[in-house]
Amino acid sequence: MADYTLVSGTFNLHAGQSDDAWTEHVEEGLLQLWSKTRKGLAFNLLRRDAPDRFAGLYYADGRAMFEFLTTRLSPDVTMTNDAPLPDWSFFVRRSRS
Repeated sequence: MADYTLVSGTFNLHAGQSDDAWTEHVEEGLLQLWSKTRKGLAFNLLRRDAPDRFAGLYYADGRAMFEFLTTRLSPDVTMTNDAPLPDWSFFVRRSRS
């Protein structure tokens, strides 16, 4: 268990998997991380709309990821577009109850 979990670049290399299969892998990984996180989770993903894309890397649909996070992890999610870097950053916080 950890209060905060930070994941940077971990999900970028898709190892030859299809986008759909890798999205499922990312979501399963985030669910596992969230189950071991007490306060907050931060991570980044490459943006699907990046101007330069490279083979072997996973580029995420930011809206779909935001929806996954708010429906499966917590309603308290912040998403940033890190342009000019080709990343989305996500910050997920546990609700204070």
